[in-house]
Amino acid sequence: MGLISEIQGIKSETFILGLLDLLFLILPGVMVIFLYKPELFQSLDWIKLTLLSASITLPFTLVNTFSIAILSAKKTQTNDTLFLDFSIGTIVTGIVVYIALGCLFTFGKSLKSIFIFVSVLELLLVIWILLKKK
Repeated sequence: MGLISEIQGIKSETFILGLLDLLFLILPGVMVIFLYKPELFQSLDWIKLTLLSASITLPFTLVNTFSIAILSAKKTQTNDTLFLDFSIGTIVTGIVVYIALGCLFTFGKSLKSIFIFVSVLELLLVIWILLKKK
């Protein structure tokens, strides 16, 4: 009965943020695989596709999460601080990856170009956050 009461105690905002986190963690990687390796997209079962997609997006998400945690570091932290930082980091990563995919796929660039472009955007974001923190 403890698990059921825990599930019923989840706030709707927390559930929605968790669902958005899951979608923004997986869907950008799915889009990369679908656009650049469609034969891999068709041949993988959904578990392998989900894991591969998350592994494409997760490094950028962790960089964003830690950058946002540094930027929003406060003396008083609540239990939801890391969850909110992760949610914001995941959404920022999804937006950056989608913008990079849209721009570079339109111009016919390679998969390597997308990762370089996203990495440069992430580096600029980290530098901006560190400069803003000072």
